[in-house]
Amino acid sequence: MDIHSLRSFVLFAQLGSLSKVATIQCRTNAAISAQMKKLSEAYNIELFEKSGRKLTLSNVGESFLDVAKCILSLHDNVVEDIKNNDLVITIKIGVPSDYVGSYLLELLKYLTSSLKKIKFDLVILPSKNLYELWKKNELDITIYSAEHASSEGTTVSEVQGYWVANQNYNVPQSSPLNIVLFDDSCLFHKKAVAGLINNNFDFNIHSTTSDSRTLCNLVESFDLLSAMSKISMNKSMKIVHDDALPKLPLVYIKLLLSEKLKEIDIISLVNVLKPMTSN
Repeated sequence: MDIHSLRSFVLFAQLGSLSKVATIQCRTNAAISAQMKKLSEAYNIELFEKSGRKLTLSNVGESFLDVAKCILSLHDNVVEDIKNNDLVITIKIGVPSDYVGSYLLELLKYLTSSLKKIKFDLVILPSKNLYELWKKNELDITIYSAEHASSEGTTVSEVQGYWVANQNYNVPQSSPLNIVLFDDSCLFHKKAVAGLINNNFDFNIHSTTSDSRTLCNLVESFDLLSAMSKISMNKSMKIVHDDALPKLPLVYIKLLLSEKLKEIDIISLVNVLKPMTSN
């Protein structure tokens, strides 16, 4: 039983628009449409019909609405009972390694003060992997990097990408650039490599890693150039200003909360996390 899809269905019945449901749920229109398709297939019924260009509930959909409300009421009552007994609720949180110091610790402090009887299951993976887990409903909270402001979730901050190196680094004038990057799912990795190729730079990729601490250690220990935001940098590193190097993009830091945590005020949570970001 997909509680998330049922809740979206009931919201649609109230609002009459999938786009309004998507806005309230902080999800994309496509994600809500996929939920509705999944719900129709699960119960083998046609829940919707078109009236001109407008999508409305079918007669079967109207009848199913009472069933959906009943299921949700039962689910919510069970969840409320769990909150009021001695069971410990596990909250699964996913963040990239470079956001652990910037966001994860503040997030844990906020949740610990807001909720009772909880424990945390922390998943540290690249943004692409975290978003895939989120789509499978395997995470309760996800903080990830997105290329576009319209990507799913509430925007916590926008961070600029920079070329960075150790304090003694100078950009070589004739020999190839030796660079070290996050793994190839990282937006800074993709844009850095594409920009160097477009600008006809001679470069070698020394190493790639999904772990920010390893990346910073490599930058600090060797004459290697890297691409990241200030969030990922250590104090012993510097931003390399060289007009010949291609400009790196803005990245949008997104926050996703599951229906399980609907009692959390997402605006308050975003306001807690925002000061942790420095461009």
